[in-house]
Amino acid sequence: MIENWFISIFEISLFISPVILILVITAPFFNKYYKIKWKYPAWAVIAIRLVIPFHIDIPLKELTLNIPLQITTQVTENTRILPVLNTRTSSAGITLSGIISVIWLAAFLLFISINLCSYFYYKKRISREGIYIKDDYTLQQLKILSGELNIKRQIPVIKYPAATSPMVIGFFRPILILPCCQYNKKELFFILKHELVHIKHNDTFFKFLFFTANALHWFNPVVYIMRKEISVDMELCCDETVVSGTSYNNRKEYTKILLSVLQKQNRKKQKTIFSTQFYGGTNIMKKRFKNILTKNKKKKGFYLFACTVIIALVPGIFTSCTVAKPGIASKTPQKDNNTIKEDTLNSRQESSQYKDTTAKQENNIKKDIKTPLSEDGIKVKNVIEEFSNAYFNGNKKGIKKFLTTSYKKDIEIYDFSDKASNITLKGLENIKNGKTCTASLEFKTSPESDTFMYLTIELIKQSNNWKISFYGLEG
Repeated sequence: MIENWFISIFEISLFISPVILILVITAPFFNKYYKIKWKYPAWAVIAIRLVIPFHIDIPLKELTLNIPLQITTQVTENTRILPVLNTRTSSAGITLSGIISVIWLAAFLLFISINLCSYFYYKKRISREGIYIKDDYTLQQLKILSGELNIKRQIPVIKYPAATSPMVIGFFRPILILPCCQYNKKELFFILKHELVHIKHNDTFFKFLFFTANALHWFNPVVYIMRKEISVDMELCCDETVVSGTSYNNRKEYTKILLSVLQKQNRKKQKTIFSTQFYGGTNIMKKRFKNILTKNKKKKGFYLFACTVIIALVPGIFTSCTVAKPGIASKTPQKDNNTIKEDTLNSRQESSQYKDTTAKQENNIKKDIKTPLSEDGIKVKNVIEEFSNAYFNGNKKGIKKFLTTSYKKDIEIYDFSDKASNITLKGLENIKNGKTCTASLEFKTSPESDTFMYLTIELIKQSNNWKISFYGLEG
């Protein structure tokens, strides 16, 4: 189970990384002509894609292999009685991918635990050492700005001596934290508005989403780059909202206040990742100032957002197709008319030969049958025929519907490079009307092979339907 999780996470990490790098590399160009507002939700879609590596099923007609099954109702002397054995899921087998999966899970849990413990410790310190602000002017300004931003909930304001800068902390009940610094009225206005915009954008939730994506993909350096870029875009988006509709002089005043707050903050004090702090070093603040003071009218970037979402979802389509076996579903190159005619003629000849062979097999089956199959034998035959089609086609969903609800093992499929041949279903003549039975599929992994493989299948009768409780391969 853990191995399957890790494989899904690794696949989606591999496919999403180029999308992240494209957004990071093109950021300077798009930031000149488009508002940051389009990119921020695009990051959220990518993060959700990383956290939930869902697969998109393509609505195409199901591809199946027509595998003729020879139904033999007599057990000959050469037929082997198979032990209940599944060599690929043996408890003694330890694979490299299994070890890597355990290491990934351990690092993920450690990553989560350290940061969550740090967050709750920081929040506890705020509740113990923080002082609720009861200043009438501050509360009145907060009420006015909340009304302008259509924030209906009451936001408590706390002064906390160890705060590095103004911030918002808390997912469901956000609290606005102010350091113990003296701010004039203009500074307080912009600081409160900046932090309230973070609350309006639900940035603490997005912080947790991006953190979870980083934790799951701790092995991928590109995700760390993404998270750093997101922190900058979060502040750029907030700045755009704060100065939206204001004059150039007000924007200039806002940059001075940002610089003043940055100079007052204490970088040595404790920080927490689940908060909206005044984020910025020298290069980042230059980027923020340039974005705030630009006089160019920027576009909304709706089509850029749509394209990014589509590109982020495309890898899921490719990933969901990886279970297909070589040769089952592949695109063929364009052919000229003569080639198509030759292929059609060859196809008809092969079809004719196949029908003749099938007819001969049916005649042989009729000669071999000495006793008719029981009612349960016929039902089991139908179940195994459909199950075998799913098994040899690599269709895990198709296999799952034939398994019992209590089946806990990994769903295995036929994973040899060549197509199976000489498939024979054995043991049906022994099936009487009962509650359990065992049958086996005998086949070769290629027509040239001299040895047979055996797939043991155990079935249980549930609500008058036969379900597979176990299947294992032996060579």
